Amino acid sequence: RKWRFAMTAWDIFPFMFVYTTLFGALLVRGLTKIGINDGLIARTVTLLPVLVLFYDAVENVICLYQGYIFPEEIDAKLIHAGGTCGKLKFSFLAAVIIIITFLELLSRSVAKDKTKDD
Repeated sequence: RKWRFAMTAWDIFPFMFVYTTLFGALLVRGLTKIGINDGLIARTVTLLPVLVLFYDAVENVICLYQGYIFPEEIDAKLIHAGGTCGKLKFSFLAAVIIIITFLELLSRSVAKDKTKDD
């Protein structure tokens, strides 16, 4: 249990904020490169890494709590909630990675078209 708590503390504090900042920066960079600096699309897309962080944190807190009460008690609802948070976390993470890839490919296409016009 002690090592599980230590690993989760490492996961929650520096790691989550690092990947949220990294993915957020990549999304802002990609949106800026294609000319979307403001508006609903930019605000919505840049919030996706925060959703990944949120669901990751909730999943970890649920796992910590389950580890704390185990083996005396096992709560199936909490296990289901933790699994659902994990699925949502990875779904939003996949969306972030796909959007970053799409923005990079789109920005290269836009750059190619500009060089053709010149």
